[in-house]
Formats: sequence, structure tokens, C-alpha cells
Amino acid sequence: HSTEVLRSTLRDEPRPVTELNRLVTAPAAHLIETMIQKVPDRRFQSMLEVMAEVEDLMGAAESVTERDDITVRHSLKELFE
Repeated sequence: HSTEVLRSTLRDEPRPVTELNRLVTAPAAHLIETMIQKVPDRRFQSMLEVMAEVEDLMGAAESVTERDDITVRHSLKELFE
């Protein structure tokens, strides 16, 4: 079983994050999907790039309406728990 999981991880593209959890916002999904890219050049190249993206997401969360803000913050909280 574990061998098949490993093969699948290497061979198959992951399902879109928003398909797994529709509460995840598009920007948060982009962050996650960039982090799990199979092609190294398509991933973030450093934690500084990841941190910059997260800071952008947090800044965006502060600038949306209160209703949307709750959804974005909820998604970000789940992302980092």
C-alpha cells in the first residue's frame, strides 16, 4: 500500500486545493499549489518567497470586506495549523 501511495505521489498531479476545501481562497490555494509543484523551478525558491506571499495574503485579508475577511482569515488559519 505505501509503495502505491509513493508512486501516486510521484506520478499523479494533486487535486486542486479548492476542490478539497471550497473555503480556501484562490490566493491561498495558489500559495499551497505553488509549494507542492512537482517541478522544482515552479516552486518557491526560498522561505523568503513563501513569507512574502503569506504577507501579501495577510495584507489582502485586511483590505476585504468584513464578511470576506472572516473567510480569508479562516482559510489562512487552517493553512498554518
